[in-house]
Amino acid sequence: MTEFNSTPQKKDHQKDSAYKQVSKNHIKAARFAGTRQKEINLAIDSSYHTLISQVKELYSTLPNIDDRIIVEMNRAQEPNNPISIYCFMTTHFYFYLECDMMLRYRVEYQLFNNPFEQEILKAMRQTILRSYSTEIMKMPNYPAFFKEVLRVQPEKFKRVL
Repeated sequence: MTEFNSTPQKKDHQKDSAYKQVSKNHIKAARFAGTRQKEINLAIDSSYHTLISQVKELYSTLPNIDDRIIVEMNRAQEPNNPISIYCFMTTHFYFYLECDMMLRYRVEYQLFNNPFEQEILKAMRQTILRSYSTEIMKMPNYPAFFKEVLRVQPEKFKRVL
């Protein structure tokens, strides 16, 4: 006699995702946002990635290898989070790009005892990021947060400059 299993089996492509795939806001923005908002979003995206390149250059000069560890995640195609686009972290810097439900790009950041704080803030003030960035509330223990990020994130997102 064949045993009946009341729990449907997931197909192979369904096993990796415990969540329903969602539509990404940045994709909606590219299609449906007004012309002016599209221009602003592109400028924010460009400034964001330019600043990441500058920060990488600065961090590559640090003598301590632990200070040169970065976590960089392109979240643009992540199926489970509609707002997340990109995330960049160091032992002293958190930098996150998102597209909100109104199809507007914005950046969140946090600096923690950052050796390049003045350079980073100056670079942000010289771009559109000055108007579309928010310094998030200081985490009480950013080093512990970053250590946990390193522990849980796959190796593909981590590297040393």
